[in-house]
Amino acid sequence: MTSRIARARKLMENHDLAQAPKAYELLRLEMESGNHEARYAIGTWYLHGFFLKKSIRKGLSLIAEAADNGIADAAFDMGVSFELGAGRKANEKKAFC
Repeated sequence: MTSRIARARKLMENHDLAQAPKAYELLRLEMESGNHEARYAIGTWYLHGFFLKKSIRKGLSLIAEAADNGIADAAFDMGVSFELGAGRKANEKKAFC
């Protein structure tokens, strides 16, 4: 784990929204550097509307990119999305592949 991601996690460990802008900036820098763990984190923020304006489409797009690049939690979330039809048409075949 990179030090910026660790710092972002530390900032958010108490769910203090006042720290969210600092945490987001650290994650954004990591994402722009090609870090897919940071891409997944930001994707979940968009998906759930945490600190950022909720955007299921943008959240799932970022999470899908993270999943395609080996982030296991992101792959799991994509499977759940396909299983439940959350933000997309339900597709059992894609959910369990």
